[in-house]
Amino acid sequence: MTVMLKDIRGSNLGFINKHIVDLKSLNEKIYNSKKSDNRVTLNSEPDESKKKEIYKLYEYIFKSSFDAKKKEVLLTIAFGNEKWSWRVVGISYQALSEFQQNGFKYKTRTFNRDHFYQPRIVTFRKMLKEFMPYEKWWKWFWKNDETIIVTIKQHNNNKNLLVENLDIIPIDWRLGYFTCNPVVGFSYTKIREGEYLRNLTQIILNNVDSDS
Repeated sequence: MTVMLKDIRGSNLGFINKHIVDLKSLNEKIYNSKKSDNRVTLNSEPDESKKKEIYKLYEYIFKSSFDAKKKEVLLTIAFGNEKWSWRVVGISYQALSEFQQNGFKYKTRTFNRDHFYQPRIVTFRKMLKEFMPYEKWWKWFWKNDETIIVTIKQHNNNKNLLVENLDIIPIDWRLGYFTCNPVVGFSYTKIREGEYLRNLTQIILNNVDSDS
């Protein structure tokens, strides 16, 4: 009989903390394996040339006569359609549990990537409030562009969508999973992302078994 994540955590926040070391070790093991395989392309931060190109767009948008709303839209386009944009660094326990219950197949209208530090619009509005020097600008954007995968219900309940209210399973974004689709959403196949989430789940279940 398969043990389900939904049955072993309850409301115990911090439950995932005792599994963090093993989960991060799995991520590192997968990363090192992919890194040594020339057939695999890992995700990475854009190089200086690409960042400076985007910075030029940012400067042009900032200094333009467009209204605030249009400037926000243009910044969204400038940072869009990139593998590193909206990079996923974790998944909530509840979202992982939902995937397990669905056999690690994707279920529409169930999941969302969320900028959990602050809404992306807040990040952009600060950029448009004052013109940032290059280093400060990139550091501000890069940190605040991290996302986690949550359930739609969690995403809509902003009051509880805080790091301290979630058990977050770490994901190494460099592995290239859950990258941006060309138009909207993130990439997901059962054979790639699904198998990865299955392995994360098994780490948790193995530790639970050892504690029994």
